[in-house]
Amino acid sequence: MKKISAIRNIPYLTIILLTLICILLLSSKNMIMSQASYPEATIVSSAYAVVEGSDSDKEEITFPHTFKHLSPRTHVTVTTHINLNKDDPIYIKTVYSPAKVYLDDDLIYEFGRAENYPSYMKDPATEGYLIGTDGHSGDTELRIEYLSPVTRSSLTVYSPIYGAYKSLFFTLLKLNKWSFFIALLELAAGVLFIFISLMLLYYDKEVCKMIFHFGFFSLMAGMWSIGECNYTGVIVKTLHCCICVLL
Repeated sequence: MKKISAIRNIPYLTIILLTLICILLLSSKNMIMSQASYPEATIVSSAYAVVEGSDSDKEEITFPHTFKHLSPRTHVTVTTHINLNKDDPIYIKTVYSPAKVYLDDDLIYEFGRAENYPSYMKDPATEGYLIGTDGHSGDTELRIEYLSPVTRSSLTVYSPIYGAYKSLFFTLLKLNKWSFFIALLELAAGVLFIFISLMLLYYDKEVCKMIFHFGFFSLMAGMWSIGECNYTGVIVKTLHCCICVLL
């Protein structure tokens, strides 16, 4: 009886352990972020926009900004000036909209090309990318030409961020810290609960099923959360580019 009672207490002990791990993880994260010494990346706060078919020639906007009541594939041009150091990349995020990125009238990247997403999708997915600046430096005009989505009547544009690679990664981590660390915690909890459920398989199948279902749900939620995190997307794409270069 004591053995069964101890087994039934495992879920509660596990929850306590996970709570302690969570506290330690968040404390470590805050300590690392507070002690990290790095130059801040620059987050562009405002720009000028021109909307095709609009009565006004140019309007000043503050990021993030949503243009409403747009016809499908309306051209929206956003222009600003940035002060680049040589080889500084730029992080740009698009949401369901094709876009072309120019520096001083030179096309440096194109989002949402038709060959890059399935034909059954009317709009490209959300995309965030670190774009090389091809040797541009100093005061540079950044122009982004968006095409509004087909599946919705609004277009949201987000702040471009630029700086050294190290600065960009730390800044993006700072902006996405909660979603990223919570996703990691969900993954860790899922793996831990599934492992515990397998340990209990030959002792108490009912408790085993309960813990396994909870762990599987946590694992799936963590996978979805980390897949939706902008910071994860940047890491994956950067690693992919590094692997392609090495190969």
